[in-house]
Amino acid sequence: MAKDTVTKQKALTREVLVKELRASEKRIDTRFEIQTESLKDYIDSRVSQVETRLQNSINNLDTKINSLDKKLDVKVEGLVELIERRSGEMVDVERRLTVLEAK
Repeated sequence: MAKDTVTKQKALTREVLVKELRASEKRIDTRFEIQTESLKDYIDSRVSQVETRLQNSINNLDTKINSLDKKLDVKVEGLVELIERRSGEMVDVERRLTVLEAK
């Protein structure tokens, strides 16, 4: 009889431990899910910030490139005009030389 009582106490103790263990596992799982979601939200917000910064940087670069393109076009037009004028002057000088050599 004493042996049965000890066995019943062990069984009760084991059942209580199993129940407590399962309850602890559920609490841990719940905490883990909450922490996982929190971490996902944090990472998403940080990635979003980085994407926004990157997009702003790209937009700034596009603006600078367009500005430089316009400046380059103006400079090229000026050089073309200068070369055309100088070429025209050279033609005039050649004509003058030809006329002077003929005399």
